[in-house]
Amino acid sequence: ENVTASDTRFDATVVWMAETPLLPGKVFDFKLGSKTVSGSLNTIHSRIDVNTLEKHPAPGLESNEIGLTEINLDETVCFDSYKDNRATGSFIILDRLSNVTVGAGMIDCVQQPRRTRSESSNIIVTKEERAARYGQKPATIMFVGVSGSGKSTLAHGLERRLFDRGRVSTVLDGKTMRLGISKDLAHDAEGRAENLRRSAHIARFLNDSGVICCASFVAPNADSREHAIRVIGKDNCYIIYLNPPMEVCIQRDPSGLYAAAEGTESSNIP
Repeated sequence: ENVTASDTRFDATVVWMAETPLLPGKVFDFKLGSKTVSGSLNTIHSRIDVNTLEKHPAPGLESNEIGLTEINLDETVCFDSYKDNRATGSFIILDRLSNVTVGAGMIDCVQQPRRTRSESSNIIVTKEERAARYGQKPATIMFVGVSGSGKSTLAHGLERRLFDRGRVSTVLDGKTMRLGISKDLAHDAEGRAENLRRSAHIARFLNDSGVICCASFVAPNADSREHAIRVIGKDNCYIIYLNPPMEVCIQRDPSGLYAAAEGTESSNIP
């Protein structure tokens, strides 16, 4: 015999109807039967392809898309799984300002009871769980080239595009690294290689945390680049080599390296 559940959260299949994309965390009103309570869709586990029924990671839902979600309400409600009781296992989602229906859902299952702090202290969140939470495949996109080739500009531009599309990303820049963790390194081939070596471990950590890393480094030799690929993982590391005309790089000279070396025989210019 099925027993009606009483809780503030449950998993549900949601059909999104609004023109504005659904992103996790926004507060709505949820109407279950005759009761209306506020709450949010804290997690979008996946989007369902309506043609193949395959599940895909997704940071949000567009209009007319269907997703598997976790609902968190501000008050306790009574409900059933939709398969057991369609009346008490379904709900509609209302915009709190306009009171317009923006979505509808079917309760899939009851969440397991929450673990206490002591029970959950040994549970480790995996990198796969983090990737699923963000709805993306973590990777490092590394722009490499000489000073003035446009590495930082493209890395920041890529981060902006990803951010605007709801992705979780950050920039890891060689010049910024030298302000802190690589402050002790010389501005020569060996120092640049060591800067990249240290940074590769940070990029790996960011990827394991579910974050897309947009990196920018000189990467002076093949050995340092290959080491970075090994650390980050060849399936997660994409290196893009920028090779504009040298006169363009000298004209840009963002770090003043070319101006400082003018008239000298310095070998420290990448």
